[in-house]
Amino acid sequence: MRAEERDPDLESVKQVATTRILTMSLLSPLDSAEKLQNALHVKAKTESNYRFYSLWDKIYRRDILELAYRRCFNNKGV
Repeated sequence: MRAEERDPDLESVKQVATTRILTMSLLSPLDSAEKLQNALHVKAKTESNYRFYSLWDKIYRRDILELAYRRCFNNKGV
């Protein structure tokens, strides 16, 4: 049985995913950094037993690194 036959809402899911990608791309670097920070904060506070074994995949993003560089440059490395 094909996926379209099993789930009639598959097309709407694809549209939502596309809209989400487009919306996320319109966020400024500050907005996306704040969104990431808030998501990590909520995850850490709500699930105290959860361990973040690697944050590299979350930090090593172009928008986050550019924002960090700009903040560091404006702050003269302090």
